[in-house]
Amino acid sequence: MSGSKKKPLHLLGDFQVGPEERWRRYLHERHSPEELREWAHTLRYLRYRRATGGHAGDGDRLLAAVAVGSRSELESVCGLLGIELQPIREGEPDWPRQVRSLDYPDVLQPGNAKIGGVEAFAWIYSDRLEIGVSDPDNPYEVSASTVEAAAEHLEPLLAPLQERLIDPPNDNRNCICPKYYPELFED
Repeated sequence: MSGSKKKPLHLLGDFQVGPEERWRRYLHERHSPEELREWAHTLRYLRYRRATGGHAGDGDRLLAAVAVGSRSELESVCGLLGIELQPIREGEPDWPRQVRSLDYPDVLQPGNAKIGGVEAFAWIYSDRLEIGVSDPDNPYEVSASTVEAAAEHLEPLLAPLQERLIDPPNDNRNCICPKYYPELFED
């Protein structure tokens, strides 16, 4: 072992730290705690969701989930948000043009939609309508301008639905919400 030197700790990489420190580094890789705190205070209903990462192929996004329990509730929520539910077009192949909602099989998944002038992605699940927003120029990122546009144009449409909002919309530590990060929401 002559001539071998120990590497400084900052050069050892993520494999030399515990899982919590590795998570903290990943969480703040793109946005500082201060920026996330600012977003937490700017957004009332949307939550920043850090990508799962790895091979998941997902991206960071702002996320809201609105509880729906029936077809009429889904129609009402979509109407308030300006999402027009499209019927399945019989005789056309389902994929790639049509993606059916499993719980409402005569309805197409909304997918890419403009909500309050904000580019979003809406998806119907059995108990909710999820709305995701990411940067229009980089769909794997959330930028300050994304947050600003969502706060100004999309959140006012969510306000009448606040009793239906599911918080956290994604119940795990990737979702920056009071349940997992109360310190970011404190005044």
